[in-house]
Amino acid sequence: IDYKNDNYVVNVLIANSKQAQVSAKEGESQSVVYEGKGKTISDALKEIESITPKKLYIGHLSFIVVSETLSKKGLKDAMDYFIRDPESIKRFYLIMARDTDAKNILQIVNPLESFPSQSISIAISFSKESQAVASNIPYSTFTEKLLAKGFEPILPTIEIKGKIEEGKTEESLKETTPSSYIQLSNLALFKKDKLIHITDEEESDGINILNNNADEVLIECNCSGGKAAIEVKNLKANIKIKLKNNIPVASIKITGKAALQENICLLDLEQEQAIIDLEEKANAEVKRLVQKGIEVAQKFETDIFGFGNLLYKYHPHYFNSIEDDWNKIGFKNLKINTEVLLKLESKGSIESRIKEQ
Repeated sequence: IDYKNDNYVVNVLIANSKQAQVSAKEGESQSVVYEGKGKTISDALKEIESITPKKLYIGHLSFIVVSETLSKKGLKDAMDYFIRDPESIKRFYLIMARDTDAKNILQIVNPLESFPSQSISIAISFSKESQAVASNIPYSTFTEKLLAKGFEPILPTIEIKGKIEEGKTEESLKETTPSSYIQLSNLALFKKDKLIHITDEEESDGINILNNNADEVLIECNCSGGKAAIEVKNLKANIKIKLKNNIPVASIKITGKAALQENICLLDLEQEQAIIDLEEKANAEVKRLVQKGIEVAQKFETDIFGFGNLLYKYHPHYFNSIEDDWNKIGFKNLKINTEVLLKLESKGSIESRIKEQ
């Protein structure tokens, strides 16, 4: 969904098959994109249905890409159609196109998947497991946070790398190096339904860790003679908030398991102190990332972590008295104590570093 000249511009990606469970013929595109325009989403989809030989079924929807322009305007009106339509299952993913029109994302072909929609859906669904910078946000989660007290929504972003026009043709699949490809990117922060900021990579990592939306994180630590790469798994962030002298104070406890992935240091891993040092460095790095995520959210006055929601649940009278100014005053000035307790459980199959003889 794009927004141009006071109109919604909706593009729909549909599998190109003449009968159910029959693939496109050789030489035909595996998918086709139809476009419609209108003052409402309903108008735009109605225009598309006047072109296509079949009725659109919203129940098959796998994801929606929205543009930056629409996100800055506000997503509430555009999303209304999808929550009211009885065919909508509300479990599709929502993602924001970065530095390009949303329709371009649908048209980039991928050599590893038959349909662009499969490529994007798989990337989004596995983002939580493989990369902390991105996240998978179902439409239901976005709307839930949009409607909740003391909570603001976020969205992952997606961008196109390379030459956009060449990436739309099937010819690009014949090249060993694709002319262009789509890549999940950093997080978009919202206040209510409007985009206010796009984070950098480290801020995205920290936000996803604190929101329990990162199953794995790969961190690098400086050590004697080089660097160590440590994979952190089973991350769990537990947030609590209390009132002390009628002032809210939050505490965060983060636990997880760490494994040494790469050792380019002069550390002797047979020594217990070397393992302790690596644990401490891993804890410090995760804490730094989380603090960066908190700092950017407080800077732009948007409580994407739900501190206010916890305050509303356990101290409703206090939250109700400050609700209108929570983001601007309460959350922005909230004192947050963070503790990280990672355990380095694996150092690989060898004790020492590979050295030249």
